[in-house]
Amino acid sequence: MENSLSILIFRLNHRLNEKLSPLRNELGLSKGQPKILRYVFHHDGCSQVAIADYYDLSPATVSGLLDGLAKNDLIERQSGENRRCFKICITNKGMEVLKSWDEKTDKLLANLLKDFKEEEKVLFSKLLNKAIAALGD
Repeated sequence: MENSLSILIFRLNHRLNEKLSPLRNELGLSKGQPKILRYVFHHDGCSQVAIADYYDLSPATVSGLLDGLAKNDLIERQSGENRRCFKICITNKGMEVLKSWDEKTDKLLANLLKDFKEEEKVLFSKLLNKAIAALGD
């Protein structure tokens, strides 16, 4: 069945990634970096381990994403006991990039939902949260 739910979910994810890729490139971000930058913005001074735990990523994956963000002066690592104990802080440039990312993704999502009635948006959000929770721990 071409329009099975699993295919529709994968197609939506693929389309979103297609639309987000040029935005990431324009801002100098890799695929996983926007969410890491957002986490650091909301948890300034956090650790690499906290980020890895939150997103259920390996510390090595997070380290690589942070390396790229630091190279582009979007975050800075403040000294700690070892590499995983650094305090991660967002820079002014990082805040500007995140703000631009948010503005561009807000426009993309507004376009995605433009034909949804308000109650459909609320229901869609509830259903997505329910599906995410069902796949949780």
